[in-house]
Amino acid sequence: AVLEECTRAVNLQPTELFIKKCVEVYEVSILRHGQMSVGPTMGGKSSVTKVLKEAMTKLKLEHNEDRFAPVEVYYLNPKSVTMSQLYGGFDEATSEWREIGRA
Repeated sequence: AVLEECTRAVNLQPTELFIKKCVEVYEVSILRHGQMSVGPTMGGKSSVTKVLKEAMTKLKLEHNEDRFAPVEVYYLNPKSVTMSQLYGGFDEATSEWREIGRA
């Protein structure tokens, strides 16, 4: 019901396929620390992300559901950072692992 409400709030139709995609992305988010949305133009990637973000945030803040937390989404262009900045990496000079975000 919250997914449908949030879908309508952004002027989209809560079709069965769209709601299913939102649930699939949510299930992946439980298993992974981060994820990338890849697919064709106009495939619904941004819309699913936006609706799911709003629904999860609403479930926590308005319904006090403990399984959810307020969600923040960060978009970045992977071409604007190096691979080690994006994923972290091994520094051969110091034999240490560099954390994500530290070049």
